[in-house]
Amino acid sequence: MNITEPLGYLASALVLATFCMRDMRRLRWMAIASNLAFIAYALLADLAPVLMLHLLLLLVNVQRLMARRSSTQAAAAHHTHCKVKETCS
Repeated sequence: MNITEPLGYLASALVLATFCMRDMRRLRWMAIASNLAFIAYALLADLAPVLMLHLLLLLVNVQRLMARRSSTQAAAAHHTHCKVKETCS
């Protein structure tokens, strides 16, 4: 059995799941999973445009996930600082 076609369907299902996400962190993780599945599919099916698109989208999703992580950590640090000082609103 050829794995290429089922991999394409899996990648497509992951994209659909991404559109159903409400939490941004989960959305990014699901998008990264779909990018990886599409990258594997594109390599197996020799689909250069699909490969290039999902390599770029993978970079965007990882960057956005890391930026969100940084801003969440900064907000948590600010909140902790404010509790200690009791001066922030």
